[in-house]
Amino acid sequence: MRLALREVKKRKFYGTNEMERYELQSPRQRRFEQFRKWVTIVSSLIAAFLFWGLLAAGLVRYFFKVSEEGALLYVGLPIGLVVVIFLCAKLPELTRALGFDDHLR
Repeated sequence: MRLALREVKKRKFYGTNEMERYELQSPRQRRFEQFRKWVTIVSSLIAAFLFWGLLAAGLVRYFFKVSEEGALLYVGLPIGLVVVIFLCAKLPELTRALGFDDHLR
């Protein structure tokens, strides 16, 4: 029983930090992880831009009877850009929330 527990502990990288795991990767795997990270972040930013921009434009159009083009252009676009700028300022927290390590730059 003890022997089996020792083997499990060895396989689960007890006593090592996350950086040591990534040092063992090949450069190709590292590039793939970086590419996956940035595709996920950019798609999340695009989704946030669209969601908050369209939500704000829809509310303005509903309450103030503005045309569709005017609501999207003058309300949705600025609100979406503000949200993206805010999220870019919080990028380290966003990467941790998405499950990426900080050392993947």
